Amino acid sequence: MMNKKVYIILGGILTLIIIIGVVIFLTLSKKSPTTTTTTPTTTQNTPTPTPTPTPTPTPTVTQPTKISNEKVTAPILSLAGGEVWYFNSEGSLEELNLSNANLKKFVLPKNLQVDDAIWAPQNSDFIIVTSNSDGTKTYNYYSSTQQTFTQYPANVKEVQFMPSGTQVVYIWQNTDGSSSLDIADPNLGNYKTLITKMPESDDTLALSPLGSAVLAYDSWSPKNGKLYYITLNTLKLTTIKTNSVNSALWSNDGIHYVYNSYNASNSSDATLWLGSTNKSDGSTSLGVDISIDKLAFNSNGSTLYYASPEAGNNSDSLWSYTISSGKKVEVYSGNSYDLNIANILVSNDGKTLYFTNTNDGYLYSVPATNVVSPVATNSSASAGATADQSASTSTNQSNSSTNTTTSSNSVSSAQ
Repeated sequence: MMNKKVYIILGGILTLIIIIGVVIFLTLSKKSPTTTTTTPTTTQNTPTPTPTPTPTPTPTVTQPTKISNEKVTAPILSLAGGEVWYFNSEGSLEELNLSNANLKKFVLPKNLQVDDAIWAPQNSDFIIVTSNSDGTKTYNYYSSTQQTFTQYPANVKEVQFMPSGTQVVYIWQNTDGSSSLDIADPNLGNYKTLITKMPESDDTLALSPLGSAVLAYDSWSPKNGKLYYITLNTLKLTTIKTNSVNSALWSNDGIHYVYNSYNASNSSDATLWLGSTNKSDGSTSLGVDISIDKLAFNSNGSTLYYASPEAGNNSDSLWSYTISSGKKVEVYSGNSYDLNIANILVSNDGKTLYFTNTNDGYLYSVPATNVVSPVATNSSASAGATADQSASTSTNQSNSSTNTTTSSNSVSSAQ
């Protein structure tokens, strides 16, 4: 009897468990089914972005660095490029170290009025140019080895050093008013006449850095429309038509030069052009109307620098012109400063430009930004008329130079 009761109890418990399980199952089954939403994938062609053009470099607008503390005349970089040589307003020769600003002064045999100077390319000699009241010039040659001055006769109307620095080419005016092109030692010894009669009586000379050619023009009539190209090996003279300006500047490569090309439709057009001794190169307009003393080439002639105001501004800015491509870049904006730039010098590494601000006479520097440093080339070899020029040719020139003794503290190494 007891066993039957036990079975009944156990059966009830089992039934209760089953009922509870069914209830739980049914409860779970009534839960809302999970809805899976599939977001459709949209495929689209992503456009390739247009390459952003390289912007033209913004010119430097920082204040130019003042290099000298006094007015300078005829500044020039030393051969190594670490110093600048110049004459101060009192006519004293000075050397300014560009790295530490150390200034050295040199005592010359005599004190001369210095309006300009012509520097020998490969040694320490120079020629002081003094402008006279009658429009003529007096030339005094300084020998750094002998430490003496030699005053040239008044017959010498123009002079330039040959690339070696051991000879000069000059215009000698005769008593009859005619002029010859001569070559001699820097003290005018061992002279030789190259061209007996020049087209003009007082031609200004621009000598090629290679010593192979000369560009000459009438200094008293700078607008007579003639520039003479003379090769010194053949002594052939070719007339180049110019417009309103006759002056010229050679590139350091000895091939290119800047001049004012002839314009038949506009006689007053003073635009400068880039010419070449290679006829196949032709001429290219630089698109600027400025004086020659506002231009300079870098060491190998691959880049021309010039000073010209931006449109609507009077202060000079500095620009570079790449010879191979004709590309112009403004490398320094002078809009915020009162600059009238002349005597531009380019550092040997092509990274710095030095110049005189004629508004105050001081020497300044700015970075030559956006320009690749040039590879130096040797263009100092003298060509053309440099051979066998110690022989004397009969002319009416006399060696009437005046020598001046020197003091012990003289320049013996000016470059």
